[in-house]
Amino acid sequence: MSVAGFEVSAPGKVILHGEHSVVYGKPAIAGPIGLRTYLTYKRLQTPEVILDFASIPFNSSLSLESFNAFLTQFDCHSNLQPLEFLEKMRSAEGFPFASFVTRQPAQDSIKEKFSLGTALYLLNRILRSEGVESLESGFQLTLKSVMSIGAGLGSSAGYGVCVSAGAFLLSKIIKGELEANFSLQNSPEVLEKISKWAFDSEIVMHERPSGIDNTICTYGNLIKFKRGKPFESLKLRQQVNILIVDTGVSRTTAKLVAGVADLKSRHP
Repeated sequence: MSVAGFEVSAPGKVILHGEHSVVYGKPAIAGPIGLRTYLTYKRLQTPEVILDFASIPFNSSLSLESFNAFLTQFDCHSNLQPLEFLEKMRSAEGFPFASFVTRQPAQDSIKEKFSLGTALYLLNRILRSEGVESLESGFQLTLKSVMSIGAGLGSSAGYGVCVSAGAFLLSKIIKGELEANFSLQNSPEVLEKISKWAFDSEIVMHERPSGIDNTICTYGNLIKFKRGKPFESLKLRQQVNILIVDTGVSRTTAKLVAGVADLKSRHP
């Protein structure tokens, strides 16, 4: 099946209870919000791969030859796990995939570096895991979120879910296996894969995620979540109105989690 384009999206999330304690095995309650992150795929006639992060804004590209070399020379599925990749991203040696891209992230831009790095990491990890080692035509991925980045609404998890879903669909297109009536929502085994890949993305972004963000952004629904256990869907007996206020102050989840970990170690 030849596919010229598609779009996938994922909701943001709000944690109603247990935002920090969930990291330490306590239950949390969370649900999706009506703000989404979108990924648009477009097949290109030119031999290049373009990654456009419209919300930052930032874009970069690889020639098709460079992208195929990237898939061959790096195996992010078997040989480069998320924590190892995070260490590479943090090292002083520069951007890990610098030799393949035409435009590198600005040295002082964490958003550019981690957006591009994580997208390439997931593309490699997922395409390799699905048996794809080269492409014959170029494509463009455009990512855009209507959420404020760094506002605690799950923008990074929504990003990971969208890239993971997009990369999986791309693998099906390349292998000629994408059926006309295929639906991600009706494929629980694929959703499980997407949630796990998005969790890998969260590790790269935040080092020690709980798993609740990628779960909400993949499946939706109000859930009770406990780390290491299957989530439990919840049903409200009546409608609840919740007001979310965006202060406009960006924060880094990894730093907040580290701060709580420090407090816990000093006051067990």
